Amino acid sequence: MQPDDLERLIDRELRALPAPRAPRSLVPRVMAAIDARQAMPWYRRGWSQWPPVWRTTSLAALTVVAVALLIGWPALAGSLGGWQPDAGTVVPARIRAIGDAAAMALDASRVLWRVLIEPVMGYLVAFVLTMVVACVAFGTALDRVALGGPSEL
Repeated sequence: MQPDDLERLIDRELRALPAPRAPRSLVPRVMAAIDARQAMPWYRRGWSQWPPVWRTTSLAALTVVAVALLIGWPALAGSLGGWQPDAGTVVPARIRAIGDAAAMALDASRVLWRVLIEPVMGYLVAFVLTMVVACVAFGTALDRVALGGPSEL
């Protein structure tokens, strides 16, 4: 038997098979899962399912925290690096060591950022954007050409 004949035979046999059917219990189980999800309190659902007021409030709170960190980080880093206790303050050596280690880690991260990452950041962003565009183009071509377009199910 030739490969073309085998392919036609297999194709004919597969087309003769009946279409698969969903079990009768599928629809009741899906509906029960939907009802259970909708019965959950809003704070147990995904963020996109929260009431608009709470989504806006949480987004505003996150923005405030992010801005506070961005504005306050240099002051916090500067205070950690040069912090010296008052004469009457007793600071355990372990706490001082943690502060010194945090200041050194911050300084090292600044140096690494400025020396290694900052010079190539523009090229890296351009590369990532190019790869995103290439992936979208490849996915569209694959869907249209290789897979025959959207499914008709």
